[in-house]
Amino acid sequence: MNKDLSGKKYCKFESNGVAWLLALLMLITASCNNATQTPDGGPCAYNHFYYPAVITEILELNNNYRDIILTLYMDGTTDTLYYSSEFPGYISKEELDSLGYKTGDTLTYEYMQITEGHCSPDIYVLRTERYGTQ
Repeated sequence: MNKDLSGKKYCKFESNGVAWLLALLMLITASCNNATQTPDGGPCAYNHFYYPAVITEILELNNNYRDIILTLYMDGTTDTLYYSSEFPGYISKEELDSLGYKTGDTLTYEYMQITEGHCSPDIYVLRTERYGTQ
């Protein structure tokens, strides 16, 4: 222990020694390599489950765009989906006309659950094909 001019005791560390110690600890930490860790990414395998999503309403937003409201029937529960929430935006009138969707049609909602690999464990996708055609 050292004393300062007022007589208080304090510990004196050599700054070079502390710097070397910190550098050594950082080097040890950075050199650790856990070879058993599996990196994220594929290839991955999934189980696929398909559920009906019934078009309950087609909303006319303006002359060019529509939104579709669907009722999803999944594992004994129902939920409401919007086309605009499942895809990046609204569906154009032309695309809707070309697909021929109308109220009462049933689309496919797919749930994918990972079985192998380290990708996204659960994926939910509204498919544009009609239910039962997968």
